[in-house]
Amino acid sequence: MNIYNKLTKLPPEIGKLIKLRCFHASDNQITKLSPEIGKLIQLLTLNLSNNKLASIPPEIGLLTQLDWLNLENNKISFVSPEIGRLTELKWLYLNDNKLSFIPYQIGQLTQLRGFQLSNNKLGFLPSGIGNLTRLKSLGIAYNQLRTLPPEIGLLTRLEKFVLSDEQLTPLPLPSEIEKLIPLSEHDLSISDEKKRKRDTYESN
Repeated sequence: MNIYNKLTKLPPEIGKLIKLRCFHASDNQITKLSPEIGKLIQLLTLNLSNNKLASIPPEIGLLTQLDWLNLENNKISFVSPEIGRLTELKWLYLNDNKLSFIPYQIGQLTQLRGFQLSNNKLGFLPSGIGNLTRLKSLGIAYNQLRTLPPEIGLLTRLEKFVLSDEQLTPLPLPSEIEKLIPLSEHDLSISDEKKRKRDTYESN
């Protein structure tokens, strides 16, 4: 199911679509998710990118079949700890939001292969991130990180680890990061195009 109509909210009737497997409602103006979203218990794919969501409600934790969740480019400053119940999730996109922290329960998403957190306001990563041992791609560029947890060294399956060049000098890297080498793409720089995109979002 695809919806591209500049919606500001999802109708409560959405909860009646209990057999829905894929739901795409990106590029709208949605500011809040109805609790009815939690009734779509057979969802595998949920795309709510490019909206104006400010938070993710606890009902998201009822979507236990999800394996792909895209929430990038919203205004999200809070993610409910219930997200930790999405234990089948393999791909999670939270980049380009306003997150200052992510809940420790994120460490329960042990099936994750890809986790994107770039362009937020994160000051730290929870130690539980070390539980995500199946991660192949992790993006944390352009945040406000002061350090990385030593548990980052447990992510030995990483093939792509994206930091921004501005993080390199002030950000002390734990010795455990040596366990991640060699990565197939240890990207510690960022292109001018990505920087331009970052500056555009910051001005909004």
